[in-house]
Order: sequence, then structure tokens, then C-alpha cells
Amino acid sequence: RWVVGLGGYTGDQPPATPEGLLDYARRLGSPEILRLVEEGRPIGPVIRYGLPHSQWRHYERLARFPAGYLVMGDAIASFNPVYGQGMTVAACEALALRDALAHRRGLDGVHRRYFVAAAKAVAVPWQLAVGSDLALPSVPGPRPLGVRLVNAYIARLTRAARHDARLARAFLRVVHLMAPPASLFAPHLVARALWGGRHGRQPVIPPGTTSGTPRAARA
Repeated sequence: RWVVGLGGYTGDQPPATPEGLLDYARRLGSPEILRLVEEGRPIGPVIRYGLPHSQWRHYERLARFPAGYLVMGDAIASFNPVYGQGMTVAACEALALRDALAHRRGLDGVHRRYFVAAAKAVAVPWQLAVGSDLALPSVPGPRPLGVRLVNAYIARLTRAARHDARLARAFLRVVHLMAPPASLFAPHLVARALWGGRHGRQPVIPPGTTSGTPRAARA
């Protein structure tokens, strides 16, 4: 079974119908995705994700919080679903809650311990998702020099990864939170990305352009 997600930015989203999905897939320029949509047998309706921005609520900054309540998952942070990190982040937050409850002080101050740990769990996927979205000129948000440089490198890396299995594995490990983003800057990967990205056989599709919705970053 495959989950196929298609989408776009600034009003260029596919219709939420099987026919619209197929027509949009034909215009993407990806034969692999087109084959899945053409030959696959749908097992459910087309579902649209309609939240048009990324949002991170910093509960760890609150001076007070109602006793007996906690929040988790998208209630803390939600970002572009193309990266498939939401459930993983929620699982990491569940582990953070487990550790907060295991503290010798019990429920006393559990929300503070939990929210600080949850913010650390959100930080890396937030950087990956929002940083990649900001590679698109149509997405509003600040773009400091560091973000622009990283996005330029990641664009080169993803272009090379289409025909370099080692780069593809390294990139997927980071996207799935199995390795830190800094691992993509190992010298041997940088060399492969810069050389392969320069001589790639296919045009670059910036991360996020095949799924998601128009997004603005809010934190």
C-alpha cells in the first residue's frame, strides 16, 4: 500500500477528486508518482489537508498553566504534512511526558518539565519542515542568510539523491528523525551532493512542492 500526497502553493492545489488528482499528477513531471496514481486502486476517498500555515505554540514560555491539563501533537506544533513527521513528533512528546511523570517530584511541576522537553522534540522537525518551505519564494516568512544557504545546499542534495542511493538514505534518515540534520553536512556527503547536484539528470523540485498547501511559518 502507498499513501500518495499531491499539492501545491499559492492557490495551485489539486482538486480533491480522483480525476483531479490524476490530472495534477500528470503535470508534476514525476513518472513514479504518476504511475502510482494511474495504476493504484483507491481504498478510500481523496482527503484534503486544509491548514495553510505552520504553527508552533510555545507553552514552555508560559508562567502559569492550568493544573491537570496538558497538550500534545498538533495542539503544540503543526507543520507541512508532506514530511510525514507529525505522528513521530507526537510519539516523542509521549516519551517526554513519560519522563516528566517519572520525575521524583511526581505531578508537581510536571507541565513545566513536559513542555520544555516537548519543545526540544519539536525543534528539529520544525527546522526541517519550515526551513524547506521557505525555499519557495511564495511562502511568507523571514529568510536569514543561514536559512538561504542551507536551503540551497539541500536543494542540491535532493537533486543528487535522485540517482545516488547513499545520499537518498542519508536524507531519509534525517527526514524520519533517525539522524540529526547536521549529519547531512558530513564531508563525504557534501562532496557527493555538490558534485552530483551539479550533474544531476533531472530538474530540481524544491522540497515540499509535491505536497502540502500554501504555508506561512508562525512560532
